[in-house]
Amino acid sequence: MNYRLILLRHGDAATDNATDHDRSLTKWGMVQAQTVSADILGGGWLPEHCLSSTARRAEQTAEWLSDTLPSMTRVTKGALYLASFNKVISVISGSNPTAATLAVVGHNPGLSDLVFKLSGVWVVLGTANAALLQQSVFAWSDLDASQGSWELVQVLRPD
Repeated sequence: MNYRLILLRHGDAATDNATDHDRSLTKWGMVQAQTVSADILGGGWLPEHCLSSTARRAEQTAEWLSDTLPSMTRVTKGALYLASFNKVISVISGSNPTAATLAVVGHNPGLSDLVFKLSGVWVVLGTANAALLQQSVFAWSDLDASQGSWELVQVLRPD
């Protein structure tokens, strides 16, 4: 069985006077989130579960994904806010979803670093970019960050 991991960086965020955690998506960020969500689903990647940072911009990006796929469950995790790749691994492992395809919506540099750790391929995820990774015979609770243990299938860049 192939397990699929979608690492999705939040869309473009406003630079207004809000605290960093409370910054919302810009109009462009909303378009990006809608586009990348459609691209994910159009490519046949159907996440059953989504873990999202509690930052407003990440929650809004995850909302676009769940709006296009209502059967997907979504959980916000404070630990994903500006998380390092090690923290993202810990959150995924600790949540232990049964989903074959899992989406994680969060921030850089943690997500880009995690793509590199999992696949051995250096990718900088811009706003609303998604890295699509897969591995066979796996359990989320045993997520292994050994470099190159996952295949980077595609990077979606809706810009």
